Amino acid sequence: MSAIVVPQMKIKTNSRHRLLQFALCVFAAPTITAQSHCCDTAAQRMKQTVEILSAPAMEGRGPGTSGLDASAEFIRGEFRKAGLKSGAPDGTFFQSFVYAPGPSGKELRLRNVIGELEATTGSTQESIIIGAHYDHLGFGPAFSLAPEDQKHSLHPGADDNASGVAMILELAHYFADQGIHPHKRIIFIAFSGEEEGDLGSHYYVGHPIVPLADTITMINLDMVGRVRENILGIAGNKSGDSFDAMLDHAVLKSRLTLMRGGDQYPDDSDHAPFAAAGIPILYVCSGSHEDRHRPSDTADKINAQGMGDEAILLESLIDTLLQSPRPHFVARPQ
Repeated sequence: MSAIVVPQMKIKTNSRHRLLQFALCVFAAPTITAQSHCCDTAAQRMKQTVEILSAPAMEGRGPGTSGLDASAEFIRGEFRKAGLKSGAPDGTFFQSFVYAPGPSGKELRLRNVIGELEATTGSTQESIIIGAHYDHLGFGPAFSLAPEDQKHSLHPGADDNASGVAMILELAHYFADQGIHPHKRIIFIAFSGEEEGDLGSHYYVGHPIVPLADTITMINLDMVGRVRENILGIAGNKSGDSFDAMLDHAVLKSRLTLMRGGDQYPDDSDHAPFAAAGIPILYVCSGSHEDRHRPSDTADKINAQGMGDEAILLESLIDTLLQSPRPHFVARPQ
């Protein structure tokens, strides 16, 4: 083992400009000479989803745009196709909440999209949440990192975070297609309002569809579309006492090497409200890049094959979570 510096992971914080860089020891991953047809097919499905969500018609999925609403409808349709039941009590899949942009701003109604894969009848009520935000910056300029002459341009948000949504949809199809109910409930959530301060995830934690006491893990997928050098970042691995062993198992047959954050993770993406509530979290990110929060974050730069590799690793990890005793939350050192 040797310490290496790996690609940077996204962290926004209050200034929304800082980057978190982990330097840690990693193990060499086994070499895989070829990918299965299944992996290739999944990669292409996810690439297509990214293209749909980052297309100009979606208007950068900014608050108040018709594109944000169209994206929510698209995600709901995919949840239905996967065979998920609505996670909202009214059967709509939508959990609505109000956002007021500022003192003089018009109130906007935003929507989390929630689908549920029920557990086996008579099994535990424990639940795993797999989430990703589907909103982005629209036409800026708030939170844009582009030069002044581009701040009002369309910000497609292909990696941030159409890629995360594509991954949760792929995982939803994978687990629903198994033809059996898992031993734990899986809740898939596409959050809105993340760019404005994790609004959707804060709202969900305050208004959960299942008791937070039954939520054993939250996995947050944010910017997972730019795998480089076969390295994938996972922070929060120390927030659950059994996560490292599960990750060791999941990576055995993967060509990906994991960059683990240890007991450090950022506090400004959708996993943060869950961690604050004492729920173990895993924050998955393929690394930041110069296109983040800029008009140049486009679908043609997505590494579809890398996303296919991620999907296989995450499927293995979630399979293990479904069959294992619940991880116990470990607070970060002060």
